[in-house]
Amino acid sequence: ALPTQEDVFVPLHTYYVSTTGDDTAEGTSEDNAFKSLSKALEVAVDGDLIRVLAGTHTEMTPVQNPSVSKIAALGIVDKAVRIVGDGEASTELVCRGLSSTCYNAQGIVLKHPDAYVTDLAITGHNGGLNEDDGNLEWGMAFHATYGHIVRCRVTKSGATTSGSYLGRKPTMVLGRGATMTDSFVTNNNVSGYSKGCGGVWVQGGLVERCVIADNGGPEVKDKGYAPNLRMEGGLVRNSLIRGGRTNPTKGYNFFGSIYASGGILERCVVSGTANQTESVSAGGAYLLGTALMRNVLVTGCSSRNVNSAGGVYVSGEAELRHVTVVGNTTASGVAGVKQTSGRIYGSVIADNVSNVILAERTYFSDYPEAGADDANGNISADPLLEHTTDPLPQVPADIADYVGFILYGGSPARNAAKIGYNLAGDDLRGEKRPAYGRAGNDYPDMGAYEVTKDEIAVRLTAAKAKVLDGDDMVFVAEPSVEGIVVTHAAWTLAAGGATTVVETDSGRLVLKPGDAMYVLGAPLEASVVATFEGGTASASLEVPVEIQPQTVF
Repeated sequence: ALPTQEDVFVPLHTYYVSTTGDDTAEGTSEDNAFKSLSKALEVAVDGDLIRVLAGTHTEMTPVQNPSVSKIAALGIVDKAVRIVGDGEASTELVCRGLSSTCYNAQGIVLKHPDAYVTDLAITGHNGGLNEDDGNLEWGMAFHATYGHIVRCRVTKSGATTSGSYLGRKPTMVLGRGATMTDSFVTNNNVSGYSKGCGGVWVQGGLVERCVIADNGGPEVKDKGYAPNLRMEGGLVRNSLIRGGRTNPTKGYNFFGSIYASGGILERCVVSGTANQTESVSAGGAYLLGTALMRNVLVTGCSSRNVNSAGGVYVSGEAELRHVTVVGNTTASGVAGVKQTSGRIYGSVIADNVSNVILAERTYFSDYPEAGADDANGNISADPLLEHTTDPLPQVPADIADYVGFILYGGSPARNAAKIGYNLAGDDLRGEKRPAYGRAGNDYPDMGAYEVTKDEIAVRLTAAKAKVLDGDDMVFVAEPSVEGIVVTHAAWTLAAGGATTVVETDSGRLVLKPGDAMYVLGAPLEASVVATFEGGTASASLEVPVEIQPQTVF
């Protein structure tokens, strides 16, 4: 089972590790703590707790990784023990080499299914640059074939004892029996000639409620994969994958912020990656093999190469299901989605510099290049995306400022993905998609979001932004769900230093010449609280309405 904040663990024994400790001590209290994690692991048995006390641990004695002679790890965890810090902001473990021949600095290796590492930070990890320095598939901050990583931070990859270069090995590797939850992997780097990535290489297992952001891709050309996330299997969900760096003149084979040849990426936000490399690639995600991306928002990404995609590149037998790709750019390729093979279902691809180059296997999706009578149910109409400032649930507080692009009221993309619930799954926020046969809502919405009556918003618009003196001023408060009627509205109007509240029995307000807030030359600001069956919602006018004088010729 996944560990939680409320998880109760009663240890058999408790050992302590402190920055002022001594590895010749007994390690059984804070006053006689060990100095090194490796020493505590040496004496611990199944069921024990290792408390790593607050502080920056720079002088822990590492042990040689038994699998690779040139890697020195702070700890090899092959027992059912729990390693617990005092919080990722206050407990920092700095990786270090062991000798001139064992210089690759590694953090923690997890090899037991009941091992846990929680509430600490790993820094200074480095994988070496030499071609003969061992297995390139070793994660250098964490290498977890089994076990659980909870509420940890991995950041600031550093130099080894043999030089100040960046390492070739990935920052983290998760195997089929490992989980990482509620954690941060940020500002790490990997050089070129690497098999991994600057962030997390998921070979299996689960990543949930994590931030994987601003990690660095290859610094020398060839053989790089992704700065943030590489997937061969497993499940990554409810997480933010953001930013990422590459060398614009040397990083030839950086495929995307995400490189996925397998596994499932769902209910995630992918944003803000500028891919400057010169190969076939993507800014957001490069999908191939059997990779599946569903209920994901991809926004604010960019690419450079003529054969690239700013948002998502789909190839092999990879699939996009209910993905929203919006606001991406490119220097010379396709800004939205480029599909050479694979399948796309129920997605919205809109408001990119250029939207799509798609193969034939795209179904019930909304993108401008779709034909008028598309045989696969695709449409080209404006999806009417509403930009909302509401935070996304089920993701860390650090990304609360990220916003979604939800389908507004009369969107033709609502209730339009006639593929089936089994393909749609839960939306980006975990909302259930509708099953067939539900009255008035038979099909899922296209894109990453499902609009339900429990989350009705209101959009406030003015018939005209500039009104000639003597003409009516008309305002409309429209619910974001079709068929919902406003039964009462309280309008707050401000102009010329005065404010008043006007109430109506509908979502429509008309101001006529002579009304109190009808003021020539004074921009009118408006907001509304609308009431409808099931609740209320508020909205404000984005641009004030101005009354202009009649022009006489």
